[in-house]
Amino acid sequence: NLIQGPIGLAIDKENNIYVANYSANNIIKITQEGSPSIFADVQKPYCLIYDNNLNRLYVTEQDTNKLIKFDL
Repeated sequence: NLIQGPIGLAIDKENNIYVANYSANNIIKITQEGSPSIFADVQKPYCLIYDNNLNRLYVTEQDTNKLIKFDL
């Protein structure tokens, strides 16, 4: 199972869903068609926010207290 410990999600302008996959230390991207894949490896992702104007995904890491940005 690809999703382990989902804790937060965000949806981009193309209706892709991004899941903070806390227990697996990554972010999962699920396309409109329902295909899941690993989008990025991050340490205990917690909160996800999508900025529609910049087409950017922001992710917080719980242990490191970092804010990471991904241009989509």
